[in-house]
This record gives sequence, structure tokens and C-alpha cells, in this order.
Amino acid sequence: MARKSFQIALNDVLTEQQKAESLYKDVLRLHGVKQRIQRLMIEVRNLESMLDSENNQLNQVQNELLDNQRRQDSKQKQLEYLEKIRFGFFGVLLRWKEFLRVRKQKNELYVQCVALEENKNHLEERVKSLLEKTKGLRSKIEIYKAKIEKRQSKLDAIQQMFSDEKTENNRVIMDDEFWEQTLSYIQKSSPWITLKYTQARSRLFLEALRLHESFIMAAQSKIIGSLYAITKPSSIDYHADKYLFPGLWDVFTLIVPVVSSTFASFAGMFKGMESQSLGWLFIDEAGQAVPQAAIGAIWRSQRTVVVGDPLQIEPVVTLPKIVLQDVANYYEVSDRFISLNSSVQIVADMANKNGTWIRDKWIGSPLWVHRRCISPMFDICNEIAYDGRMVLDTSSPNPDIIINIDRLGPNAWIQVDGECTVKQFVPEQARVILSLIWKAFESIRLGLSNELPSLYIISPFAVVKQQLKTKVREAHRQIAGTLSKKEFNRWVNQSIGTVHTFQGKQADAVIFCLGVDGKNAGAAGCATSSVNLVNVAVSRAKYRFIVVGNKKIWSTKEYMSNVNRYLGEQSGK
Repeated sequence: MARKSFQIALNDVLTEQQKAESLYKDVLRLHGVKQRIQRLMIEVRNLESMLDSENNQLNQVQNELLDNQRRQDSKQKQLEYLEKIRFGFFGVLLRWKEFLRVRKQKNELYVQCVALEENKNHLEERVKSLLEKTKGLRSKIEIYKAKIEKRQSKLDAIQQMFSDEKTENNRVIMDDEFWEQTLSYIQKSSPWITLKYTQARSRLFLEALRLHESFIMAAQSKIIGSLYAITKPSSIDYHADKYLFPGLWDVFTLIVPVVSSTFASFAGMFKGMESQSLGWLFIDEAGQAVPQAAIGAIWRSQRTVVVGDPLQIEPVVTLPKIVLQDVANYYEVSDRFISLNSSVQIVADMANKNGTWIRDKWIGSPLWVHRRCISPMFDICNEIAYDGRMVLDTSSPNPDIIINIDRLGPNAWIQVDGECTVKQFVPEQARVILSLIWKAFESIRLGLSNELPSLYIISPFAVVKQQLKTKVREAHRQIAGTLSKKEFNRWVNQSIGTVHTFQGKQADAVIFCLGVDGKNAGAAGCATSSVNLVNVAVSRAKYRFIVVGNKKIWSTKEYMSNVNRYLGEQSGK
């Protein structure tokens, strides 16, 4: 029964897929028909131009023929007049000179008449030739126009079919009309997909799960041993049976199709798995991983999807730069593959022919639609990192979220002076942040809600993070009231950290604690030496972003000057 239901669902998906593929082919056919029509129209214009030229010549020749005929008639009349003059024998003797003059005129007129007759014949031949040419050109033009009409009918039929699909099924078709839309519309759309297609795919997924479940239940006595064995990989001698591990993983992934792992544990977890023994590998946050860390996982996989942002946090490399350069030089490897800045994402982007250039970086298959932040966080990141190319599609926060984030106040840069006591830590900034956290926990203290605030406190510096955690833990009762210390400390550990800690995460509100005073202002320059850190810090905030720090030091730094321009100022005193 499960197999039959799965087959029905699969057929439904294949039917919808074939419709989408057919429409895609129709788009290609549409382009072909349009191109052929354009070529035919160009040919018609060329033929019409040639016809105009031939008609002009024909008119000219016909005019010449008429003029020739008029001159010929005139000469003929003159000749006929002279032919009527008779001298006789004695007239010739008595009027000899006049006789010679008339005879000369007759001879000249005769020669002229013959020449005009010949020219007439020549012009008539030209007229006949030109008439044949114009007739042939008109015939060709009619043929081409008939072809254009036929192809235009085909074009109209395809366009009508597209119109029906758009109206009846709300299908987005990537035809010429699609590419004339705004960038926002194009990026937000889902071409070819319809509600029916989406529902069919969802049903297929559910039926596939049911089919797997039926198989597992029927074969549980045969696969239970494999499941037990894979939980104790150390008890298996890989060298004794190298085919055992692939078989165990086949059974395991039948039940658990998606397995999560880090690169550090990948080799141990998938010991015994040979080249291309895994189906799909999805690498998330690939911008943070060094290329060599992913080699084993990629080698074991048939297909790899790499997802990441090279304009966010870069890999943390502990080796000195000079060591990496020596290794690269020794093995003659480009610094694109081995350097402090190289990542799996950068290497994958280099292999991707589809992409664009942003800030002198090649970005493969960029996903432009942003669905996390609202303005001004979106605007800041779009300006400093993405050349203004991103498209905003973030939904507005619901009323409950608005109430919570409004307790913190508006998006702002809170100006706080002060001197550092421990490296970059400024106590005055910590006091301002404690007051903001106190406001965020208001509903907890009043017993109006048990939900902890969606709030991150982020800093570029580890010492600031550590000092903030200490200060916040000490103020547990004042901030959280009767909330247990264990639960409060868990929130502190999860919500206060460095920028690197929160890569890939998000919260309704973010407080960016800058630290630093005039004596160690150089640390601010290091923190803003690239766009990555500021981009990550700002883009963690979905609905509210508050900066706490000294504007005199930070607002002139690259990228932070953009933040300053978008945020209003408040005093922290």
C-alpha cells in the first residue's frame, strides 16, 4: 500500500515536472520563433529596399523610353517632310546646292532614326528585365510575409498559453516579460513552480517517509544489528572488511537520511568510506572553513553544495602567515587555496562559472534576497558589503515582538565615553548595557511572560565579552527577578559573545558593545580593517540594532562611519 501511494505521488510530481519542462522548452522555442521572425523581417526590409531601387530604375528607364519615343516621332516627321520634297532632273541641275542640303539632312535624320530605334529596343529590353526582377522581388516578399504571418500565429499561440498559465495557475514563466520586471520582483519570484506542483512534491516527500517506515518495520529484525554496530565503530576492524562501513551507513541513512558533522570529526565518523561513497554533502558557513578541512568530506561525496558568504567572518587560522606562504611556495599552490583569507566558499566560487564581482571578489551564484533584517540594518549591510545589490524581503515583526524591542528604544548609537580598565573593556559602556538588558527582562520580572528576550550582546573583543558576562551574572536578581540562576546563566552564555560566536545566528535585537578608549584606539582600526566583522555584527539584528561606544573613536573608521550615518545618536549619561 505504501509503495502504491508513493508511486502515485511520484507520478503526480513527474507530471507537474513535465509541464514545467515543457513550458521551459516553449520559452526557448519562443525565442527561436522571435529570432526567425526578426530575420525574416530584416530580409523583407532588404527585399523592399531592393524593390524600391528596381522600381526607381524602372521609372527612369520608362521615362527614357518615352523621351526616346518623342524624339523618334519628331525625327520621323522631319524625315517624312523632307521625303515630300521633289526636285526632278532640271530641279537638281538648277538647285544643286539646295538638293545636296536636303539629301544631307535626310541622311542625318535616317541615321538618327535608326539609332533611336536601336535605343528603343534596348530600353524595352531593360524595362522587360526590370519588370521581371520586380515581379520576382514581390513574389519573394509575399513568401516571406506569409512565413512571418505563420510564425506570428505560432508566437501568439505560445504567448496565449503563457498568459493562461500565469492567470490560471499563477505560474511565473521566465519569458521576455519576466526579464522586463524589476530586480526585486525577479529575485523574489519562484519561476516555473505552482501551488499544485509544490503540494505534489510535499505529498511525495511524506509518501517517501511512509515507504521508508514500512520498509524499516518489515526489515527491523535484519537491520537492527547494523544499527547497533554503527554506534560502536571502534569495535569494528576496518581492515578486515572494508565494505562493512559503507553497508552500515547505507542502513543508517535509510532511517536517518541527514547526518550533521564537523570537519574535525568527519574522518573518524566516516572511517572506511571511500571516494564518492556518500550521496550529497552540504557545507554550511563555508566562508569560515579553510579549504584543506573540507577535502576528505568532498572526496567521499558524489555531489557537493557549498553555502556561505565570503563577506562575513573569515576562517580562523592559527598558523603564521609566513608558514602558509612557505607551504604554498614549496608546493607551487596559489594563495587563493592556502592563505589566511582563503576559505571553502572562495574556492567553490572560483569553480562556479555563474556569479558576479563584488568588492573585487568573485561570488558564485549569489542569493540576493535578504529575509532576516529590516531597515536600517539591511541598508547598512547592503551598502558596506554588497554594493547595494541585495533585495529586501523581510516580514515586519508581529505586535508582541514590537512591544519587546520597543523597551530598548529605537535603533541608535548610544554615545558613551570612558576609560578602559581591562584591555578594551570600558565599565561605563557596561553600565549602559546592563540598563538595556534590565529593560529587556521587564516582562520576565513582572511575570507577564516566561519567554527570555531574543537579544544578543556582541563585541569585537573577547575581553569585553568576558567582562560583560561577569557584570550581567552579578546583576542576576536585579535584571531577571525570580528567574533561576541556572536558566539566567544559560541565557547569558548563549546571548553574550564575540562577533565570531554569532556567525549564522540571529536575534530580534542586538547590542553592539564597541569598547576601546583613546589610549588603545588602534584596536578599533584592527576590528574594522575589513568589512566582514561589521557586516556580521549588524546583520545579526532582525528588528533592532543599538551601538554602545565612543563615536569620537569609532565613527571615523571605515564601515562604522556608514553605521553612524544610519543610526540616530543618544547619550549614555
